[in-house]
Amino acid sequence: MLWDAQTQWLLSTYSVAGAYAGLATLEGVGKPERWQQFLSCCEDPIPNPVLLACSRQLDVELPEEGTKRYNLRWLARRMLENGRRDLAEPVASRSEGFTALLEPLLATAGDVPTQRKLAGELRERLLTERVPSEDDLQWLGGIESEQMLDELFAILGENWKLDERPVAVVRSGYGLHDLFNPLQEAIARVGGREAVAGYDALLAKGGDFRWLRASRDRIASAEMLADAQRFGPSAARSLGLPVLDPEGPGGDT
Repeated sequence: MLWDAQTQWLLSTYSVAGAYAGLATLEGVGKPERWQQFLSCCEDPIPNPVLLACSRQLDVELPEEGTKRYNLRWLARRMLENGRRDLAEPVASRSEGFTALLEPLLATAGDVPTQRKLAGELRERLLTERVPSEDDLQWLGGIESEQMLDELFAILGENWKLDERPVAVVRSGYGLHDLFNPLQEAIARVGGREAVAGYDALLAKGGDFRWLRASRDRIASAEMLADAQRFGPSAARSLGLPVLDPEGPGGDT
């Protein structure tokens, strides 16, 4: 067991040669806790033989309780941070539990196929269990692709429900709190005309969907501003009008 002060000291004295020497002490060791402690003392980029040994030896069977889940998620994240998805995925092939830990990390990093898979699972969970887990929501922060808009609007349309007040009742892993906020933030992050059209389709249904208009208008305003910045100067020149430098005097008005 390493305490924080010991970990910080080992990091301050880190060397690649020291990493190789430490690796020899882990020969045949599969405990995630040991690997988490060891890699906590290694600087990035972690030497390739170290990551290879970790991926080959790691015990990825998940118990119901304990810190093993945390350690495995930490190790998966460290592999991805070192650009070694090619090592993390073979580990996942040995364990459905490790796959369940890895996929939200991939989705958070922007992997669209994984995002589509998790969106489908989230949609199914909401239709059956009504309440998502925490892991069902965190990866939504990695969505930036237009390819995800159909899934996002499908989830939004199937679950948008209001009580008698003009305040959205939203869902989280612990109660009625926060599914819709991260959903709408993801849609806004993607932005564009397709996002506006998605909101328009829901608004056309009437009823409580009217409370989504503010989210729609926020994206539409951003689009109009972008169009003005993109096409305004050429339009002004074609009309013989002066073109203001946005960085110059008066450009911020």
